[in-house]
Amino acid sequence: MAQPIRVLVFGTTGVGKTSVCNTLAGLEPGDPGYMKTSNDAVGTTFESHHYKEFHYGGKDIVITDTAGLHEGSNDPTVNPKHAIAALIRLLIDSKDGYNLLIYVTENRITKLFANNYNMFHKVIGSEKIKIIIIVNKINTPFKEWVNANRKYYGDYKYTDIIATSFARIEPEDLKTERARAQEEINRQVRQECREAVLQSIVKHGQGSPIEIYKPHEFLKMAAKIINAFLVITVFAKDKLITVDQNLAKELEEKWGFTRDEVLKFINSGKLPPEKLKKK
Repeated sequence: MAQPIRVLVFGTTGVGKTSVCNTLAGLEPGDPGYMKTSNDAVGTTFESHHYKEFHYGGKDIVITDTAGLHEGSNDPTVNPKHAIAALIRLLIDSKDGYNLLIYVTENRITKLFANNYNMFHKVIGSEKIKIIIIVNKINTPFKEWVNANRKYYGDYKYTDIIATSFARIEPEDLKTERARAQEEINRQVRQECREAVLQSIVKHGQGSPIEIYKPHEFLKMAAKIINAFLVITVFAKDKLITVDQNLAKELEEKWGFTRDEVLKFINSGKLPPEKLKKK
């Protein structure tokens, strides 16, 4: 039986990533599995949501959506304990691997753009998983935008770059004729963008998924991901975790995890209990 194409979608809060995932999965408000769109910035990051497998272009596709990294301009607080826990859960939940990474972003290349790219493409994907960049919220002709702006993404290795607009007005906000008319336009544009992205997924997602989770490398991989997260959130350098240190001890002493919480993560990674023994 053919394996589905597995896609991991990531991006910062507020770029329209949830609307992208809902639309790709063919879900509308009220459908089971539909995730309500929100620009709320929360102090946790990388909690994943697995969409139900769907069929397109002769292929089964599974999308995993990661919650956006908080990009608050005035108070960029991220609860490190919750964020690290979610990062580890993402790693553990990725046993089946991925065929593609999709980076949803806006029309701007910032330091955060580069850091997120490095986190997922280089650290999590080990530069082995193809990446599609979706530049969302574009209000000019899509192909023209790509032709004019592709050069600015030359420093980033990607398989495809697609300009889109997945704007959506939620049902509770469709109170006026103007809003309803705008949402009908949005719906038509979303479907056009859905076709473009799914065609790219089917074209570039062939082959077996690439593993990113290996139980025997769990501590090493977790340390790499956590360090990349710390760089993104601009934590003090002395809080970085080095690979030759005991991750369990670090989680307890620096991040406030309880012993039971550490056991839960490590056991989920199927590591031998002796790895947890304090030195």
